[in-house]
Amino acid sequence: MLDEICGLIGVLRRGHLDWSLFDQARIRAAFARPEGTNMAPLVGGSEDEAKHSQEVIATHSVRAQSSDRLTRQLVRRSLFCTSRSVSKNRASGKSTLPAGCHLPSLASSAEKEAYAKVAVASSKVMEAFNEYVVMMEDHLEAAKREGKKDAEKIEALTEDWRIIHHENEALTTLVVAQKAKAASLKAERDRDIRRASRIARSSNL
Repeated sequence: MLDEICGLIGVLRRGHLDWSLFDQARIRAAFARPEGTNMAPLVGGSEDEAKHSQEVIATHSVRAQSSDRLTRQLVRRSLFCTSRSVSKNRASGKSTLPAGCHLPSLASSAEKEAYAKVAVASSKVMEAFNEYVVMMEDHLEAAKREGKKDAEKIEALTEDWRIIHHENEALTTLVVAQKAKAASLKAERDRDIRRASRIARSSNL
């Protein structure tokens, strides 16, 4: 029987109806609703009341989807606003909400307590997410600094390589010049040796 009552309350909330329309007779009818039906039989009611109840149920079924969407949007907005205010008011003990944020209409203290728990949990999630964002920003800045240092090191090493490369080219040029000079001196020595040999043979004759 509790399922029937919960189902009726769920239908009423989705339609945003006036709770004053549900008198004692209709509440009793909810308890007497047969299992598996979508409408509770009227207790001591007239045919007009039955027809009115059928029209209300039909209207609920048409408006259910759009009402659910609106309700979810309102709850998300309320959760977001509440999560921002809970962290600010936790230390001071204040429970006021920012301007434009309103708690949804709750029927019982249990629902209010559940909503408060959800709001606190959402606030903790938002705080954890903000801390994570700050941590990632710090890591990004550190990576940028490290990257800048690495870039400076690479640039310095590149400049050293250029200097060494130029020195190597100059040394290579000097070595080539020394080899050419050594080859020239060797050729001149060979000519001097051959000339001295011819002169020696001529004097022996």
